[in-house]
Amino acid sequence: MKTRNSILLSTAALFLAGSSAMAATVLIDFGAPTQTTTGNWNNASGAPGDNPAAISNMIDSTGASSGIGFAYSETSSGGSGFAGTGANYAGSYPTSVNGLPTSALQDGLFMNDSAHSVTLTFSGLDSDLTYSFLAYGARGNNGSSATYTVTGGNSGAGTISNVFNNSTETVNITGITPNGSDEITFLWTTNSTGSGSALNLIQITTTAIPEPSSLALTGLAGLALMLRRRR
Repeated sequence: MKTRNSILLSTAALFLAGSSAMAATVLIDFGAPTQTTTGNWNNASGAPGDNPAAISNMIDSTGASSGIGFAYSETSSGGSGFAGTGANYAGSYPTSVNGLPTSALQDGLFMNDSAHSVTLTFSGLDSDLTYSFLAYGARGNNGSSATYTVTGGNSGAGTISNVFNNSTETVNITGITPNGSDEITFLWTTNSTGSGSALNLIQITTTAIPEPSSLALTGLAGLALMLRRRR
């Protein structure tokens, strides 16, 4: 016969399993069309100097439709675009992206200097989810500091101190909720004049927001664990 404690623990386990199943990952490779990433990646690619075309419905890391759209805009033309082969970076990589395909790590978008900024808008988001953004930028010919700011219902930001031969730094911004239009913007700025920054890839991870009843259930499970330990 099941005890009350074991029933609570079993129910909580089912809830946690259901929550983890809601998680999904979307991978975006920015770079030259000669170096796209195969598999379940979304390739935002184009000729040197071009800008990424919009993607209406990106796939997730399992190949399923994510429902997330992507659009690109910049403050003025000519200040950014796809890097040519001279800006490819090869070498060691930060721990958080080490193991990802080198085709996604070695090329990307460039931005000329601090007079310019780029905004990526992610649409079709779910208000019951939070979104985390892992960004990596590196160049092989020059570089400076870059800041990435993510804004929805709340906001977060992070900085790579120098994208030149960047083998150690990524930016990881977590727990962002969509705004009232079910969108999140990703603003990329360069922090130095006369030296470029980069954006090679973005990894978006979704997490379900627990409902109040689910939080209460988790609390009961914790209480059951405490009672079991006292017996």
